[in-house]
This record gives sequence, C-alpha cells and structure tokens, in this order.
Amino acid sequence: PTDVAALTTKVRMLLSDNNVEDALTTARAAASANPKSIDSQMALASVYLARQESEEARKALNNALQLDPNNIQAQLELAKLHLDRGELDTSLDFAKLGVKTDPDNLDAQLMLIQSLAARSDDDGRAEAALKPLLAKYAKSARVYSLAGKLAINRNDQASARRHWETALQLDPKNAAALAGLSALAVEADRPAEARAIVDARLR
Repeated sequence: PTDVAALTTKVRMLLSDNNVEDALTTARAAASANPKSIDSQMALASVYLARQESEEARKALNNALQLDPNNIQAQLELAKLHLDRGELDTSLDFAKLGVKTDPDNLDAQLMLIQSLAARSDDDGRAEAALKPLLAKYAKSARVYSLAGKLAINRNDQASARRHWETALQLDPKNAAALAGLSALAVEADRPAEARAIVDARLR
C-alpha cells in the first residue's frame, strides 16, 4: 500500500477512466508514502490539473522541480499552466527553461512559441521560431496546427486554412486544426461546411 510506483501507475489508470476522486486519494497516498518522490508529485499535479485546481497543481509541479530542477515535464506543465492563467511572463520563463533543458524537445519548442505568441510585444519572434520547425518537422501535425493559429493571429485566414488542412491530413485526430477549420467556416457564414467537417471526424 505504500509502493509509490504502484500508486502512481494506479493514478494514471484512474485518470484514464475519468475517476478523478479516487485518483486524488491515490495520488495523496503516493505523496504521503514518499514526499520526496518526483513521480508522486507529478501524479498529484496531474490529478489537480484534471480537477482544474491550478494553484494546487502549481505547488505540486514546483515541488517536483525542487527535487529535480531539470524535470522538463514539470517545466512545460508549469509553462502551460501559467499561460492558461494569463501569467505570460512566468509562462515564457518556464518555456525558455524547458528549451534550455532539452533544446531538441519539440514540446518545449512549441510551448515557447505559444508563450511568445500570447504576448502583445511578440514582434514576430513566435513566427521566427516556428519557421525552422516547419522545415524540420514537416510531418508533424502539431507544428502545422500551431502555424494555423499564428496565421489567425495576423488575420491571414488563407494561410491558417492551408496549415490546418495539412495538419488534419497528417493527423485526422488533431482537435485544434479541426476546431480552427470549423470556426473559419462558421465565420464565413458556411455552417453546413462546418457541420460537415465535424461530422466527418465523428464518423
């Protein structure tokens, strides 16, 4: 009952079943069994994120980083958490830390671009950082999906459509590209087209 590996594995299984309450109880048991376990802190953070309790998640992620300052998963989760809370400077700091920890990590690079793009003083830095990724990761739906989002930010709907269509060709499950194309159709007063896009994915 105090085996952290077993408890954290159980947390992941419970979350996959959407059993958040039991997952929280189990994650707390793991953290209690070994408060200095990075895995137990990350499991606790994942449950709090599922419960949309961002402050508790932040504490658990920071605990994990105190135990391992190079834990890139904690760095990126904190970048995303602060981005979602509108704390853009902090989000950017953690995203930069993730890229410093692992410069070749695609998740870290995409998180950095998202953090840059959310700032009013971006000055094209997000676009500049994305350009080499489009060449290096030409088969990555996530890269094209983010390219579509940046195109919308500069009001270039044609480029956004092209990038999102490419993303869906590479990965039909890419929800961001699906939502983006649907939104473009709705904004163009073509609800039938939007419905067809969604229905095709549902089928």
